[in-house]
Amino acid sequence: MTPHLRSRPALRMGWHHLLFLHWRAETEHLQSLIPDELEIDTFDGQAYVGLIPFSMTRVRPRHLPHLHFAPKLYDFHETNVRTYVRHRGSGECGVWFFSLDAASLPAVVVARTWFHLPYFWSKMQLQIKRRGQERHLAYASRRVWPSPRNAGCDVRAVVDLRQSPQSAALGSLEHFLVERYLLFSHDGTRLFKGRVAHKPYRLQPARVESCRENLIAAANIDCAKGPPHVLFASQARVEAWPATRLDPSQFRRTDMDGTHGATIFAPHEYSCTRQANALACAKR
Repeated sequence: MTPHLRSRPALRMGWHHLLFLHWRAETEHLQSLIPDELEIDTFDGQAYVGLIPFSMTRVRPRHLPHLHFAPKLYDFHETNVRTYVRHRGSGECGVWFFSLDAASLPAVVVARTWFHLPYFWSKMQLQIKRRGQERHLAYASRRVWPSPRNAGCDVRAVVDLRQSPQSAALGSLEHFLVERYLLFSHDGTRLFKGRVAHKPYRLQPARVESCRENLIAAANIDCAKGPPHVLFASQARVEAWPATRLDPSQFRRTDMDGTHGATIFAPHEYSCTRQANALACAKR
């Protein structure tokens, strides 16, 4: 479930073969890497860093049809490195991307320009094989532009097809890690917010056979070593809204229930239901 938005989405796309790998990280270290307007969001006091490889299909503006003669413009692989944050002004929870590697140079240019996201052009591959009741996936990525070049990953994972896909339970770690519909970005001076909408992921357990990557280190992140927390989602149909600038004047302080400094939304801020906000932020 996602927040209700007044405007129409700018983009529609499909996300496929999403592998969610997460490691624990030090909150203070991550906090030093994000803008001051944001604070690291934690689950039971623990911060996480994610490495998520997947495929994007039919990425296009809302009114533009899919052009079958130019699939590389609309169908490509992506791998992102991210953590989870909360806006100090609004209290909204979302994703902070340290890097997003994509195998489409036009998509990289558009995303860096319009969405103010740290996209990188990479050469990427995904191989999928089914062996009995298992799906074997091999993700590979090598960065081309901009630097640091040659950052990448090689991940091999196995999904147990005997396990039926399930939505993450509200308040669980799995829900905290994957059910995120808000993202923040920064252009060096200003903070922006973007939104996506899709049905809750249908998750399956997975295991990693091997994981060699330096994308996390390329983002100057130190995180725990050892096996990651692993989840897999087969697909999601997604809509995305344009990034909007977050002006501090959008938020004002007032006393609520006798507590000085509680934050409320200004009238021109996006509206969302209490339930949607709880779903986006629930983790306790």
